[in-house]
Amino acid sequence: MRYYIVSNSLFKNSQFAYGEHKEVNYNTGNAKYCIECGNPITMLEWLPPYEITVSKKKLGDFIFGSYVGFVVSGMLRNKLEEANLKGLTNFKKVDLYYRDKRLAEEYYYPEITVLTAFIDIDRIKFEEENLCSVCQKGNSILSEINGITFINLAEINIDVFFTTAIGQSTIIVSQGFKDFIEKNAFTNLNLIEASNYKWNSFNPMKY
Repeated sequence: MRYYIVSNSLFKNSQFAYGEHKEVNYNTGNAKYCIECGNPITMLEWLPPYEITVSKKKLGDFIFGSYVGFVVSGMLRNKLEEANLKGLTNFKKVDLYYRDKRLAEEYYYPEITVLTAFIDIDRIKFEEENLCSVCQKGNSILSEINGITFINLAEINIDVFFTTAIGQSTIIVSQGFKDFIEKNAFTNLNLIEASNYKWNSFNPMKY
């Protein structure tokens, strides 16, 4: 099974809109923590109301922005229910606004599964390294990624996920999810094969 990294820029709207929380002080809940090292493995949970302001009216099926993960169109949500794909759950209805006017389009904010899937550390560099036997990352500080390969591919049975080894800045999808997107011609999702993915803290653009 091949895996891919979502490489969309969060705040680029040359083709499709990006989104930002409508209120600066939006509601948040708790983060989740590793049971072994006690370090956070998620960001703070986004709580209702689910409202975003979009940068333009041209909306893709995926909208990236100031929140963890992505917001998706109602059409994508409906099609996904027909597909045998795992990883996106608990779809919350999101109200979209453009210049303070609410849009009629139907969009949802799904929860993306957080998975303990260990990666090849030889392809990772750290400013500080303090790994954990459960979440892998511990309180290590990443400085560079030179491709992502998984140690136990056979144990992964999720199609869209974050891995605790890297965190919620990197969304990972399976070949099956990539095929689903292409078959249905859903828009505004850029993917790069995981083994070719590169990132560094000095130039954090994904490519």
